[in-house]
Amino acid sequence: MRNVNAKTATKPAKLPTIWPARNPRQSRCMADHLKPTLLRTTPPRFSRMRSVMRTVRMGAFLSDMEGQLRERSIPRLPGAVKENPRLTPGSASGTMAAGPVGRGWFPARRSLLRIRVLFLEEGCVSWPFWLVAIPVLAVLMLIHEVGHFLAARWMKVRVEEFGIGFPPRMLTLAERNGVKYTLNWLLVGGFVRMAGEEDPWVEGSLAGKKPWQRFIVLSAGAAMNLALAFLLFTGLAIYGRDEIASRTVGIYWVEPGSPAERAGVRPGDLVRAVNDRQITSYEGIRLETTFHRGYTVTLTLERDGQPVVVRALARKDPPPGEGPLGVRIAYYEAPVVVQYVLPQSPAAQAGLRPGDVVISIDGQPVRNSLDFLALLEGRMGLFVRLQARREGRPLLPMTIYNDPAYEGLPLGLDYLRLVRQRHGPLEGLRKTVGAALLVPETLAALFRGSVQVSELSGPVGILYVTGRATQEAGLYGLFHLAALISVNLGLVNLFPLPALDGGRLAFVFLEWIRGGKRIPPEKEGLVHMIGFFLLLGLILVVTYFDIARIVNGGVP
Repeated sequence: MRNVNAKTATKPAKLPTIWPARNPRQSRCMADHLKPTLLRTTPPRFSRMRSVMRTVRMGAFLSDMEGQLRERSIPRLPGAVKENPRLTPGSASGTMAAGPVGRGWFPARRSLLRIRVLFLEEGCVSWPFWLVAIPVLAVLMLIHEVGHFLAARWMKVRVEEFGIGFPPRMLTLAERNGVKYTLNWLLVGGFVRMAGEEDPWVEGSLAGKKPWQRFIVLSAGAAMNLALAFLLFTGLAIYGRDEIASRTVGIYWVEPGSPAERAGVRPGDLVRAVNDRQITSYEGIRLETTFHRGYTVTLTLERDGQPVVVRALARKDPPPGEGPLGVRIAYYEAPVVVQYVLPQSPAAQAGLRPGDVVISIDGQPVRNSLDFLALLEGRMGLFVRLQARREGRPLLPMTIYNDPAYEGLPLGLDYLRLVRQRHGPLEGLRKTVGAALLVPETLAALFRGSVQVSELSGPVGILYVTGRATQEAGLYGLFHLAALISVNLGLVNLFPLPALDGGRLAFVFLEWIRGGKRIPPEKEGLVHMIGFFLLLGLILVVTYFDIARIVNGGVP
């Protein structure tokens, strides 16, 4: 494996001088050398490049159920973090969700040494975006409580107070129909106080209602979260966004001695399915390998037009930078048509233009994007002779320096085609169901040991990723991630754990199977209290891992 020093690869002298960053500290934490300009002060002429980068990044944000984005911005296979992270086109050696990363299409975020610098100075997620994340999560939790409130009113349960935020109380907003609406100082979520939650003898009490009525009230919060997610997904589907046109993912590099090589995987293979799940994007491969680390996965490949099925071990602890399977992937495009050339890049200086077709590198034919990336991967930091075709005529070979500073955007050109996609409500339903199905898959991966508790995200990680989604993917990314979190918030609350809605539903179910005989309220209350402290302990543990990853230079 070639060792490229990350500091050398990002020296200012090797970066294109477009215009200065707004903050010199930003260079340490750039998603790439274009971050200060493309994501904050992009002139109109760079709108195409921004669209490409946001589109590819959104795949990372919008498909990540746990929101555990690591150091890179493109979906890839889970792997281990490189000590000197560097930038390569299209990779399958990393993940953003349940494992560290290897290499990806866009450059890595540099290591972050101080949590204070990360939050407020270095700007990986600058403080205004953290401020956006907090109210978003608060609204999602408040919507959950609105579901309980509406269901309680429907079931004729007497509601004493609906609070926005948590006590101490700031002021009483109104009092109508016996319900006190309050605003509290801790503006994170809300609560619904119902009469007689544990005492069936109180008039209009929740405990005095029939089991099916209590079931409706207790499950309404989760139902409201799912309904909100559906509305958000549907709205985003109707609004539409630019998406990568290619629906085919291929392998352009196989690490020597890796499970993939031993299984017979070759560069140039197209990935059609993993464990019988059809693959049309990075995300499918990433999730399947993440959820089956330590187990054998079945890869359905296409080689020279023929199907090939292989079985390979998805390593649980692979060597740094290699990933579980030891392959690197990219979207398949044939031929390689230049879509955009970054000004002052090696490609621009050599005279390449949008519309040019790359036909060879150092005399080796370039038939597709996999050939293109593989040939450049083996010549990083060297001069290459590239030949292109323009308007049907071959051009004279160009000598271009394969600058490591442009590894994330090879030679400074982009070949990915974008198409504007708009869908209807069915797409919103599909995404809601897909996000919901990831929850049991994650639980299964936890029980298998493929995903560790230390890899989950707590409040700090969720806040970080929400802010990052807003910063890098705009409002589209924010609303999409809010929908994902809403799905998870609703379903996790249905887990049959004490102190959660699911724990209370479990007692309702026990009462039903016992023929209406209730568990004594004091015993049920004790169980919920113990469960609350255990749940609080779990949250603290996960938060500790979130902060530890930040301090150690990762992303929760």
